[in-house]
Amino acid sequence: MEPRSLLHRSSLGLLVVVLIITSNGCCVAWFTGNTDINKKLTNIASKVDAIDAKLTSLSGGQDKDSLLTRIDQKLESIDQKLDVLAQQNGTIATAEILGNTNGEQETGRKNEQEEFPYYNCVNLISVERNPTSDGNRFTVKFTKNAEDVICHYAEGMDQQKVTETIVAGDNGVWSVSFTSAQSQGQVWISMHDRVEEEKSFYDTRHGVYLQLDNSELTTSFQQVGDLPEIHVDPPRAAVYVPGQDFNVTAFVPHINTSGHDSFIFESFNGINITSGKAYMGLSGEKLFQKLNDNSDPSKKVSSITVLTSSSTLSGYLSFHFGFGIGGPLAKRIQVNRLIAVRPSNQSAVLPAGFLGFFNNPRLGLSQNGNELQQCKAERKCTIRCLVVGDSISDIEVLKVLPDGRKEAVPSATSADLDLDHLKGMKWKFQAEEDSEDDRGITTFQCSASDMSHGKEVSKFIDVLVVIDSGFDEESSNVTVRDDYMHTYIKIITFNCAVYGRPLPEVTFSGGTSPIFSFDSSEPDDIVNTGQNKAVATKTLTLDVDYYNNHGYRIYEDGVAPYCGFFSSLKGDFVTHSFEIPNIGLQREGDRESME
Repeated sequence: MEPRSLLHRSSLGLLVVVLIITSNGCCVAWFTGNTDINKKLTNIASKVDAIDAKLTSLSGGQDKDSLLTRIDQKLESIDQKLDVLAQQNGTIATAEILGNTNGEQETGRKNEQEEFPYYNCVNLISVERNPTSDGNRFTVKFTKNAEDVICHYAEGMDQQKVTETIVAGDNGVWSVSFTSAQSQGQVWISMHDRVEEEKSFYDTRHGVYLQLDNSELTTSFQQVGDLPEIHVDPPRAAVYVPGQDFNVTAFVPHINTSGHDSFIFESFNGINITSGKAYMGLSGEKLFQKLNDNSDPSKKVSSITVLTSSSTLSGYLSFHFGFGIGGPLAKRIQVNRLIAVRPSNQSAVLPAGFLGFFNNPRLGLSQNGNELQQCKAERKCTIRCLVVGDSISDIEVLKVLPDGRKEAVPSATSADLDLDHLKGMKWKFQAEEDSEDDRGITTFQCSASDMSHGKEVSKFIDVLVVIDSGFDEESSNVTVRDDYMHTYIKIITFNCAVYGRPLPEVTFSGGTSPIFSFDSSEPDDIVNTGQNKAVATKTLTLDVDYYNNHGYRIYEDGVAPYCGFFSSLKGDFVTHSFEIPNIGLQREGDRESME
């Protein structure tokens, strides 16, 4: 049996321990620290000696592979105990066990480069765009750092991703090509390692993302330089004491983003053992507390506290670094890095017997408190539910009728996830304006069972049929009335009539004239006028004499007061401009002609 060692290092320097189990069965411990810690570790070392002696005594009846497995298990147990010991002294301790080419485990302190053993799955070389009769044809060339790289592209971040096949070229250069039918906006191409995808509950955001310009049908070519790499401390796993928070730091050295914006953000992909729920892309102040964000142009640093004192989390912590490169074709790049997170009383990321459905925090909740997915009217959408567990027996999908009855969904099929711990169902939903209840919501129930542990969980999904939003131009107007005591005081009400499902969130602006200056952009009142219809109002009180005496004018070339809202379907802010009636204010023509 070859020598092996386990390195356990405290980030604050309070504790450094190296355990070495040699081929003759001896166990040696070397450590620094205070006397109490030394006594504890001496006791641990003596127990390891006893374990090793017992394993040696069994060597006559077992082969080498079996013994290696037993020893590996013991090292893992020791690793967990050292985690707890170091945490008790105010630090987060992590142990790294690396696999070598012989299938055995090698341990020990590595050089500075291997201290953060992360690499991007690809090295980008170039991108090109060529117009065709079917739209722009994009080709991305790269070299691989991972054996099995998967590529997707999407026409907009919220569009369904399409898997593309990569093609081998000369000198280790690979390429992937795809055609975008639309000739506007942006397209995204993502590349990630299939092995990492399977380790991270089917999360693909640890790969490389490239945003390409698709605004015109022209030929374009651009070379892409070296990609930055995200380094994380701890580099592979954060093992924490249940009930305590822990800190993680990520940084990107030697940033070269041509002066364009760059940022690091974090998200969690895994399970909340306290609530029994699983999440993809969970973030926010309830999960992370930002410690610092270094603005040094040569290094981007982000340190966070993960708030595990209130919820026990287990899964994968992702760090995302996005930056603009300002090229004619490639606009933005995002690289990602993840580390495992688990409590110290748990030997694996997924605890035995866990069963829970994934929740997407970006989808939000419906009025019923269920996860809300949206589908535009007259379209057919794919609805999915995913469940995670170490022993998933069955998944069932039912449609919940308005009267509470339930019926089977014949189109529900397996989501084709080739993972033991993650399974899912998918089905088609035809969206109609009058789908199900009067709110346009159709409810589905997903149920999963784990027969070996006697567990069953359910999740409800509300699908909202979205109707295009807009303005009712005839009902959007301005009304004026005099103050009951002074006729020179005008009460002006701006009425913004809108429709759509969901109803748009309206805001108001006074335009460029200081006369119509609102105290806030929010409506004063919103009145529902019918199904999927409402009128938002904003009221302003004006002293006409005051404005006239002080030389205020309404200029014809100025921006009139308006109301507006952001249309998710159009991807833009749309507005309705108000025509101001004659209220006694002086008017002028072009402002520039008057100066």
